[in-house]
Amino acid sequence: MFSSLQEVVGRPINEYAFGDIDGLIATVDKVLDWDQRVDNGFTSKTSHQAEWQDIRKGLGTLREMLRTRADEIRATRKQNGLENRKPKPKLD
Repeated sequence: MFSSLQEVVGRPINEYAFGDIDGLIATVDKVLDWDQRVDNGFTSKTSHQAEWQDIRKGLGTLREMLRTRADEIRATRKQNGLENRKPKPKLD
């Protein structure tokens, strides 16, 4: 069941998200910022601090991988016929 869900939902999300590496990095940054500021009403950050920090570390590792391998990811996507979207210009 999980494999089916991953294929139906996960693949389209990943295909879209990785089409704009800069946007994906910005999203991970926003997620980490939000997670730092907002209490978790489901799982205590203090009672489960090691697990919480482990998840945050994993997202940080993902962010660094995206930064260091952005060109490689874009090239692989192009080879596979997937779109690489250009980042939208930021308006001040």
